Amino acid sequence: MENFVKIAEGLDTAPALAALAALDPCFWVNVLSDTARMVPLLGPDGRRRHGEALAEIWALIDAVHAQARRDFGDRGAIVYARAGRLPPGDRVLPHADGHDGVVRRRYQIVLQSAPEARIMLGGEIRSLAAGEAWQIDSSKLHSVVNDSETIRLVLVFDTEAQEPIGVSPA
Repeated sequence: MENFVKIAEGLDTAPALAALAALDPCFWVNVLSDTARMVPLLGPDGRRRHGEALAEIWALIDAVHAQARRDFGDRGAIVYARAGRLPPGDRVLPHADGHDGVVRRRYQIVLQSAPEARIMLGGEIRSLAAGEAWQIDSSKLHSVVNDSETIRLVLVFDTEAQEPIGVSPA
């Protein structure tokens, strides 16, 4: 699989940004550093959290998922989702998540970013722009650095196919 596959661009991120801005700060939890935060969007039971408050977030995730299904053959259900916030000067250290890109896929929707915020994946470095959605090969070593003055806000979701690969649903 390629490191990065663009799923969509030109997405309207303003409603999702407004929904996150209105969310009570208590829902943002520490992750990976003292300043990086995330909002888990699915509960342990797989149910969507903050449905009404984050309706615009879920609408955006659902739209990108529908496009990935239609144009890129994703047959999976959403099994993980979160909003992520990486402040200026912070980073996500190198790690691999083990998704295979076929049965389990990782998507990233960029809500807000700047050119100085970069993701390094499989030796490739990119700056992903606001309004873009990407499938990324998170089975490879990857990290993120935000050397900008802008908070980097992303939505991340994973899908997992329920039927065996190579078998079409009836």
